[in-house]
Amino acid sequence: RPEGVTVRRTIEMTLTNRRGAVKTREAWVLKTSDDKLKKTRIVYTALKAVRDTSFLSHDHVAPSATDNRWLFIPAARKVRRIPASDRGDYFLGTDFTYEDIQSELKFDLGDYNFMHAGTAPAADGSGIVLHHIKGEPKDANIAKELGYGAFEAWVDESNWMPRRIEFRDPKLDALKTVDVKNVSLIDGIWTATDIVATHHKTGHSTRFAYRDVDYSLSLSEGVFEPAKLDRRPKLKSVAAAE
Repeated sequence: RPEGVTVRRTIEMTLTNRRGAVKTREAWVLKTSDDKLKKTRIVYTALKAVRDTSFLSHDHVAPSATDNRWLFIPAARKVRRIPASDRGDYFLGTDFTYEDIQSELKFDLGDYNFMHAGTAPAADGSGIVLHHIKGEPKDANIAKELGYGAFEAWVDESNWMPRRIEFRDPKLDALKTVDVKNVSLIDGIWTATDIVATHHKTGHSTRFAYRDVDYSLSLSEGVFEPAKLDRRPKLKSVAAAE
């Protein structure tokens, strides 16, 4: 499923705990990719407590290459490298892991053994065909890194976007469900614009709502350099540069 070469999005995060208390956040999501490397940067723009917190990932296409992730927290004034083994950690209080954030609702062929469990029409009567996919990590070490022992996904044949993903923990207990509430065709690219993750063990949920999606930007390489995570990118409406 194509993701585009570059993209900028504004993400509105809504975090709700089991008692119904709500926290909101807002950030830019910037991505660029080629046939060897995908770079993702998330820069918090609101609220004040998290403003300018910045996350960066460099994810290689080649399975033999090591992916890299960094986090800058303004209060510490320091860029921290995130070990590859921590990719299953949850991203800044949300119900999405670092791996979830960069994967764009895809599953790495190097991480899972897959099974196609058949097709069925969507329950909403739209006539859309859903493919039922199951996956298990290839070994215990990968399961530990991901924090997942298995998943099941129902993928829309019309755009190859999952409508629902159910994750289990390494002990195969129910862990969380990710529901893709809305998908839009933007600049010819199918884009998830409303995603909700519900954690079954904590009762916590996170909604990611995307707006201002733009696939026509030109992003400077400096935006994706670890040494420059302490600088907020200067983005324009049509182009981005430092």
